[in-house]
Amino acid sequence: MTPMYFRSSAAAIVVYDITSSISFSKAQYWVEQFRSHYNSSQKAYLVGNKLDLESNRAIEIEKAQKFAKKNELKFFEVSAKSGKNINELFESLTLELITEKKQQKEIKPQEIPEQIHSIAIDSPVTKNGCC
Repeated sequence: MTPMYFRSSAAAIVVYDITSSISFSKAQYWVEQFRSHYNSSQKAYLVGNKLDLESNRAIEIEKAQKFAKKNELKFFEVSAKSGKNINELFESLTLELITEKKQQKEIKPQEIPEQIHSIAIDSPVTKNGCC
């Protein structure tokens, strides 16, 4: 069933909670599953979330970076709550995918914008309800 999650994907973003060692273990599992079904040239990112809870960190950044490097993953730490590094993550992924498509000649150079502009996050996103 696992390959179904990855079928036709352009990239994988595996997210873990920096305050939870269980979450990091599960992220490692998913990276291994992804890598066992796709070659290392497939775009993949390891993302530590909840950077706003730095004081509760359970996973040292060096440990996550080492795992990411070993598995040929791009690595980011973000805060979905505050928006920190979210734009940088998606800009990096977008540029990688555009560059790949350009090299494969799947898109024409004139279809690629000179620069990719991001929407600035001025304030944290507020949620109502459970989701």
